[in-house]
Amino acid sequence: MKCEKETVDHLRERAIEIYSDISGKEIKEDELTEAILGIVGEDHKDAMTDTKNCLEFYVANLTNSSARGPSLASLKELNSSVFDEIVTNDVVNNITKEKLARKYRSNAKNYGDLNEKQIEKIDTHNYKIEKNKLPTILKWIQSTAEFTKFLNNKHEASKKFLEKGTNKQNVLNGTISAYTDFMKRAFNACESNQDRADFFVKHVDNLQKIYGLGPALAANFIKDLFAIELDKTDPLNNENPKDKLAEWCIKPDMHVARMMYVITGRGEYSDDLVKEKQSEVNKLYKEENPYISWPRYGKNDKTSAEVRIICDVYALAKAAECTPLEIDRLLYLCGSGNFGKKGD
Repeated sequence: MKCEKETVDHLRERAIEIYSDISGKEIKEDELTEAILGIVGEDHKDAMTDTKNCLEFYVANLTNSSARGPSLASLKELNSSVFDEIVTNDVVNNITKEKLARKYRSNAKNYGDLNEKQIEKIDTHNYKIEKNKLPTILKWIQSTAEFTKFLNNKHEASKKFLEKGTNKQNVLNGTISAYTDFMKRAFNACESNQDRADFFVKHVDNLQKIYGLGPALAANFIKDLFAIELDKTDPLNNENPKDKLAEWCIKPDMHVARMMYVITGRGEYSDDLVKEKQSEVNKLYKEENPYISWPRYGKNDKTSAEVRIICDVYALAKAAECTPLEIDRLLYLCGSGNFGKKGD
């Protein structure tokens, strides 16, 4: 397919069919955008401003990975009790993975419905074994500990941000509001769509420095963290959608990667493609050239597959004069609905 508005119109038509099948009710084209964006972030409206709520939201985001660990239902009360201990006056200080693991273990018998075997895995001695054999719950605890450090770090701003008279580095104070305020101010300093695209890719990369966060989870965290901006009932959200950070968030997961692989002309839909692991689809995305209307890269270009996917979605959104998040949601809905199987 070409990088043009007709491609998005085609996605919308198929999305209406799928959404109607899933919801059991007919929707019109002008209702589609609101319907698919309503899928995002409904349960985390305080995550932008409340540090304890954000930590709980952060762990919930980790459970979206393919790693098998305790269910979020099992962890919910346990997370709450642990974060009550480490968050004071909305501030969380740096905490080591070992100290955080000990707090989880001491609280595990009183909260949640983890079984004895799961509780036994929350042992700091396990951090000495190979990382690929580390119990999933300890991986999540290590990631959360590194996130507390992230909330106390310096964060560099963009060039455009600097030109508006803001310090090059913003020292966060251990609260989520300091991070989200910094992100919003830096994003608002962007003057073009290219600036906004570069901003999102940069900050996905920043989050990937935290243990356990790959491109998809990092992108998803930013998207859901700022999802309150999508609440159309809030009069403060009636501005241009392209001025909202959440509208620029693309999650380059399996559904989006597979759909964009076919849409950009890098390859054809097949049952084998559906069965491939994401790592293999990403490899193919880098190896194969897209149609001429899409961004192209040199043979030795080191741009990751995930960034190429994000940039391709941005290019398609620009051609269709819509927001990148709408494309992300359309791709997710159509991809998870076996869009390609019907010859579309």
